[in-house]
Amino acid sequence: MQRSNLQFNGQLNPVSTRSRSVIYFVPVKPEFFTKWEYYRCDLEMLKLAYNDVHVCHKFFEVFKFLFAKHDVFCWWWHLSVPVIVLSRMLGWRVFCTGAIHMFDCSGAKDFYSKSLIYRLLIRTALHLNNINLFISHDQQLSVTSHLSTNCPITIHSSLLPDKASMLMDQVIEQYKKERSSGLKFLFLCWLTYEQLRRKGFFILLEAFSRFVHQTDSTAKLIIAGRSGDGLAIIRSTVAQLDIDANVELRLDLTDSEKSSLYCESDLFISPSYMEGFGNASLESMSHGLPAVVTRYGASHEVVGETGYIINNIDVDSINSVLQRYFNLGQTARLSMRMAAFRRAHDLFGFNTRLTKFEALVSGCN
Repeated sequence: MQRSNLQFNGQLNPVSTRSRSVIYFVPVKPEFFTKWEYYRCDLEMLKLAYNDVHVCHKFFEVFKFLFAKHDVFCWWWHLSVPVIVLSRMLGWRVFCTGAIHMFDCSGAKDFYSKSLIYRLLIRTALHLNNINLFISHDQQLSVTSHLSTNCPITIHSSLLPDKASMLMDQVIEQYKKERSSGLKFLFLCWLTYEQLRRKGFFILLEAFSRFVHQTDSTAKLIIAGRSGDGLAIIRSTVAQLDIDANVELRLDLTDSEKSSLYCESDLFISPSYMEGFGNASLESMSHGLPAVVTRYGASHEVVGETGYIINNIDVDSINSVLQRYFNLGQTARLSMRMAAFRRAHDLFGFNTRLTKFEALVSGCN
């Protein structure tokens, strides 16, 4: 059940967020805070929306700021309940964001298969927050159609501000310069077995194997990401499919290395069973790299008509997309890159998220 949108206590009283401070509560280890772009992106947003930003990773760190008026911006509903309860007791406005997987067709645990404590924490947080911020329309609809949610608002995730400095002409020229003669496809995630399964990786490998053996023996699949417990099964599956010569592993990349991969690849492929938003797809598009995603989760909101959206996560569907791209001419491929770049920067640029957030917090008491 979904409650009404913005609640203004009877009237609209704009509040200048620049005259306030905000506690940014991110209950993860600092090393994860610096690695994941969505945490850093929201930090930059808060720095521009408020005079002071106090980053806290643990509940007791919040107590250092008890004797002043603050807003509170939290990541992850179930992990933020103590801070949310304290904020409401002190009369602080509290916003919370994250992703809740109500369903997950990969077989991974979803909302209804997780513990009773987890479900109670989620329900409590959704009820107590002044505003629940969803990173996609899919997430908002999925949650609010099943759970009572106070003031649900969608503000899409966005690129980091430094991505705005990229120019489309530069991206296209970089692609022309770095691409090889054969097609190069990119898959990127944290390379744990759980993540690989959720992102349809093993079905992708089978589809790519068919494409190599039947269509383009020179094609390459770059498997990139942070090292995890899935590396052994990746290597064994690649060997079983006899595509060792066509697969490259790129591990623990720097931002610069990852950017180069986006520029030199032809398609980003993420046949995922669930994405709360699709940050990797957006990042690829911001470099002009079209994405292949599925109808599951929110990735299709990001990609729109600039890439490929498959209805079924199976070998035939993925291979069909690879075949369609293989048959495109160079002009059509460049047009796809330009469309992906424009959509990423026009709809999901940092300033778009910042503007929507500032309007939200200045108009809600």
